[in-house]
Order: sequence, then structure tokens, then C-alpha cells
Amino acid sequence: MNNERTHDLFEPVIEDMELPPVPISTLSNRALWENFGVKYNLFSSAVIFMFTRLSGFSQFYKELENQIDYYLRTVDTRSSAVFNPVIAASLVIEDAPANVNAYERAAGLILAAREFYENIQNSNISPDTHKGIPLEMGEYPNFFSTSQVIENGRARLFKSAQTDSLTIIVKKQIFILPLWKDGATVSYSSLCQVLEQIAEEADRNSKTNNNSPAILTAAPNAFQIKAFSDLQKEAVNSQSMDKMKHSFFTVILEPDQYPEGNEEVLRKGHASNYANRWFHSSFQMISYGNGKACFICSFSAYLTGNVMVRGSSEIQKRANKYYQNQSQPAKEITYHYDKLQWQVKRETIENARTVLHKFLYEEKATFTIDGKGTQWFEANQLKPVPTFTAALQIALHRMITSGVRILQFMSMSKYCCMDVITGNVSTADLISFADYMTSDDKDKDHARKLLDKAIASQVEAIRQCRSFLPLEEIIPLYFSTQPKWKKRWTALWAIVGGFILRLFGLYKMRPREVVISHPEIYKEIPLIGRPGVRIPYVKYFGLHYQIHEQYTTITMMPGMHWNKTNVETVRAISDALDEIGDIVH
Repeated sequence: MNNERTHDLFEPVIEDMELPPVPISTLSNRALWENFGVKYNLFSSAVIFMFTRLSGFSQFYKELENQIDYYLRTVDTRSSAVFNPVIAASLVIEDAPANVNAYERAAGLILAAREFYENIQNSNISPDTHKGIPLEMGEYPNFFSTSQVIENGRARLFKSAQTDSLTIIVKKQIFILPLWKDGATVSYSSLCQVLEQIAEEADRNSKTNNNSPAILTAAPNAFQIKAFSDLQKEAVNSQSMDKMKHSFFTVILEPDQYPEGNEEVLRKGHASNYANRWFHSSFQMISYGNGKACFICSFSAYLTGNVMVRGSSEIQKRANKYYQNQSQPAKEITYHYDKLQWQVKRETIENARTVLHKFLYEEKATFTIDGKGTQWFEANQLKPVPTFTAALQIALHRMITSGVRILQFMSMSKYCCMDVITGNVSTADLISFADYMTSDDKDKDHARKLLDKAIASQVEAIRQCRSFLPLEEIIPLYFSTQPKWKKRWTALWAIVGGFILRLFGLYKMRPREVVISHPEIYKEIPLIGRPGVRIPYVKYFGLHYQIHEQYTTITMMPGMHWNKTNVETVRAISDALDEIGDIVH
């Protein structure tokens, strides 16, 4: 039985909460095309008019305004990306208030996650807000019973109606643990017992052949599509994967690992022991031998940065109460769990390990810039986010060249069924400021004026980016809703139109050069990022940063061919912040 709960990407969480639809600009809007890289004038507008009509895109665009909420809620443009080590993000969870082991920490987090799920189901959760405006909450159900599945040679999002069992992974072995069947109540002590029991069984079997396909879920897209399509030809694999796609979420036990600090927890969680992960799951919970813990949340499963950190924070806050009652006598409860069986060729696993290796990056990835927190920015009367971007632009100028584009993730959650977009914040004024700051002779007063203009221009650029749905979001919606022949027809005209515009110097497709993200800060989540991997979709690098009160944290993600060290990059950003501090004093 399929038992799929919905195909909606955003699900209702709070009753009677209505958000406005995202604005759709006119197709002749200059900003719409200039943000896409087109120099807009009479000639380019004529080319755009002709080819959007011939391809059928203009008709789709005309109908979009009346159907945008439906498209955004139902059209999946993201989950086909299954290469999750370079897409998903890991989050460190603050330490428990008591000394706990891997099983005790996991048990508290599991019960807390269940409580959070029930709060969501009962609409017993306060809405996210920004300046008093409620934000879209429809991604929060994606923490639970949500996964990517590969079927018929393609990946898609699967949301199960079942919520009664967990996937437990330990020592490269995968177990299904039913817990809440028929509304059963699960105690903390009994859950600790069964998790330890599963780990002991896995330890006894650790020297036998346990070729699970877990490491395959960390491999690049094309490799996964072929590998899982082949695996499902064996009935035993198909049956095991069917059980996993109905799992509430995935719990990973690492009882033999003892990471010492947040940085090590983050790296170990995100970029090690891939045979003990299941990246098709939207939400993975990792518990270590010393009670340290982290979560892995899948962007491809429609969990975006702010949702990741708030949801993880909510789970941690609910978990703390369980660790205070460890002295209660344990009650013996028998749980019947299943160890999943697999038939996987050793060659397939080794090939996955080989192809993964070129994406791994051993260098230190997480850094703290002390003294550069919100207090420092406020004391210097500087806006933290655009000032950080200004420092990054100076660093890029020194390390590479002038004019490198910084794309920033921006929240659009005040609109129905929207989460984030990326927008170019390397404005002309920001480039001018970086150029001046890297020149030989500088005047402080003039530099300050250029800085103020650079900051103001970024604020305006972000406002414009958020004023309507960009083409980068609309085009995937169009292609995902068209029959194959229409996609090919549109692609043909897009190629011809793009060629003509490029021929006259009116269009330049630029790769993503630098991508940055600054998720909201919750004290329960001290670090977030993708440490230990190279990301193939940027030319230079990406980074997560969070500006705390006294310091700023940065997690670096170099591109495949970026040849500067992370240490060099962060030092250049830190030095640029110091220079900005000098000119405002």
C-alpha cells in the first residue's frame, strides 16, 4: 500500500493563518530580466517578446498570477537533487543539561521530536514572525515521515501517512523500530533500553557482511539514480526501502565516537561515516557516545535554513526535561524491531566511496571571528549583514579580482508557500567601495561615504529582489508542468533567443560565484553548515555565517576548483572587517 499523506510541499500548520501570494511582475519588467543577466533595452525587449510568445512561456506567465499558490504548493522543483552532502545542512545541538550517553541523548531527542510533531499537528505552535508579520509555516511537517525516493529512474519527494516507526542506523546496519503503534505511549527509560539493545545486536554482527546501501545515499545524482534503480530489481532491497520510506525520521547512533567540541561534532556529522547515514531522509538525528548530538536537515526535502534552526531548537528545548529523570527505575518493555536485509554488490559500494572522495575536504571549515558581533556593528552604527557582505567583497577583490558576484539567500516567507530565493547583492556601489578600499591611497571620510552608499545599495537591492518572484523560480515551475515536447520546444527557442542576445552583448550567463547564507540564531543551535565537503554548484565558494552578540561564526564550503585555503579566506574577511572598523572611527 502506498499510504502517501499528501503531494503538497507546504502543509497547513496553524489554522486560519492566511498569507498573501507572492507578487508576480509583468513580463516586460526591466528588473525581472536584468536580475537574470539581460541588458534590457528596446532590442532585447523585442527579442524577449518574440521568443517568449513563440515558446509558449508568455501564456504560462499570463496564467501564473491566478495559480501561483497552487504551483508553489504542489510543483516539486527541488527533490530531484539527491546529492545531499552538498545540499543538506548539519546543525549542532547544544549539550544536554546532564551527563548522558548516546542512547540517553537520542531517547530524549526522539521523544522531544514526537512532542514537537504533535504540537504541529494540533496547531499548538506559535507562528514564525518578522517585525510582527506572520511567516509561512508549511515546511515544518517536512521534518517528519518525509523522504526522497528513487522510482522509475527519477527522484521525488514522498510523504508517508505513517508515523509509528523509526529508522535506527548503527554500525552500518539499519533497523526499523515500531514505537507508537495504535497510539502507544513510549517512556524515556524503555526507549533508552531498546536503543542500547539494538546497538548491542549491531555490535555482535559488525564483523559479518553488512553491505547496506547507506553510503549510496551520499553519492552524486547520476550515480544514485542508476545504483538505486539497479538495487530495486532485487526484491529484498525493494522491500527494505519501502519500509524506510515510511519511517518517522532517522536516528543514527555513534556510541564509539566522542567528538570534543561543536566544530568536531559538526564535521563528524556532515562529512564522515557515510555508511552510517541515510541522506534520503529529510531529518537525521545523530547521537554520540559522550552525549553530543547534531541534526542533518535536507534542503531538497523543503526544509530551508530558518526552518531548520527553529525546528531543531524546538526539539532541543523539549528534550531537556527528559534528562532530569535518569534515576527513575527502568521498566522492562519488549520492543520487536526488524533488521533490514540487503543485497548490494561490494563493487557498487566501493564505486560510491571513490566518487565521493573528490568532494570531501579535510581542511578546517568552521571559524569564529571574535569581537565582531552585533555589539561591534551597533557601536559603529553599521548594519551587520550588509557590512559583513562589504568585508567579503573586499576580501574577494584581494583574493580574486574586482566584480565577483555575491549571491545571498533571502527569506520570502511572508508570502504563501514561499521560503527563500537568492539575489545578487554585489551592487555597483559595493564594487566601487571594494575597489576604493583596495587602492593605494585612501581618505577615511571618502571611504565612509562609499561604505554608506554600499550598505544602502544592498538594502535596496534586497528590497527589489523580494518585491516579486524571480525568473530563477518561475522557469523551473514552467518546465516541471509541461509535457516533454513542450519542454524541448521551449528549450529550443530559449537557446536561439539567448544566442541572439549574447551575439549583441546583451546577455551574459554567469555561474554562481559566491553564495552566502545567514540563518536565524537560536541559542540551542550553536553551529550550522556543510563542513568537510566541496560544493559543485559554485565557482569559488559558499559560506554560512551567523552574527552573534560578541562574535561571528563562519562555515566555509569551497567550490571544486577553489585553490585558496579556508584559513586564508576567513583571515581576508576578518582583515576587511578591521579595515571597515578603522574608517568609521
